[in-house]
Amino acid sequence: MNQEYMTLDEIHQELLGMLQDFHKLCNQLDIKYFLSGGSLLGAIRHQGFIPWDDDLDIMMLREDYVKLIENREQLDGKYRLSSLETVSDWQYPFAKIDLISTYIDDEYRDVQHGLFIDIFPIDNLPDDPERQNEICKKIRRLDFLRGSGTKKAFRPSEKHRVIKNLIKPYANVLGPNYFARKINRLALKINQENQQSNTMGVAVVSTHGTKEFLSAKAFSQAVEVSFEKEIATIPIGYEEYLGNLYGDYMQLPPEKDRIPAHYKILRK
Repeated sequence: MNQEYMTLDEIHQELLGMLQDFHKLCNQLDIKYFLSGGSLLGAIRHQGFIPWDDDLDIMMLREDYVKLIENREQLDGKYRLSSLETVSDWQYPFAKIDLISTYIDDEYRDVQHGLFIDIFPIDNLPDDPERQNEICKKIRRLDFLRGSGTKKAFRPSEKHRVIKNLIKPYANVLGPNYFARKINRLALKINQENQQSNTMGVAVVSTHGTKEFLSAKAFSQAVEVSFEKEIATIPIGYEEYLGNLYGDYMQLPPEKDRIPAHYKILRK
């Protein structure tokens, strides 16, 4: 194995290739996808990757997410799709597509995979803000327990580490897969119960709380944008989404914060 880490430019080039292949597959399957999180922010503010960012996030309506997983064999053989539906001990309540020829060198991860795209399902949600907050609290608790059953917390704070060590024996007995499946079952139940609501969003992760809960019309259409001179798609309600998550999203962060935060990638 070549032990020299990939540069940020090399990571961007590989991720861009993955995105192009994913875009083609979604067109073939007639399903919609949207860039999300920092990837969506990058598309609007930088017409591509945030220069110091080193990951790629995508979200899809639940029915399209299911269709993608069911048709995973149509992925190019250099990729692998992992999810609760495809891997018996999968630790996340969302899917990842990773590049098999790469490897992430990260002491905080006990699931070994390559450079990846995260794929989050978008579910129907209640319109009532109080109910939305209750859902976020439940997901946050379950996700903390899920993370506590892994080898280490991801860049844990001291407080996080202490609490995790207290509950780790309980979380270890059940394992992260148990809690990931509980999160997914809860999201599926909520999605089914709110088919007629006017609110949708990513419910399986609690990073942004209710900030990723938007009007259903925000996800009603996929809009093409330029991304590193290639084509990607974003939700028609991207302004609502980015405003919720980042406020004045066209404003650059301080220079001290413009550093890659995630991964050391090796080629196999």
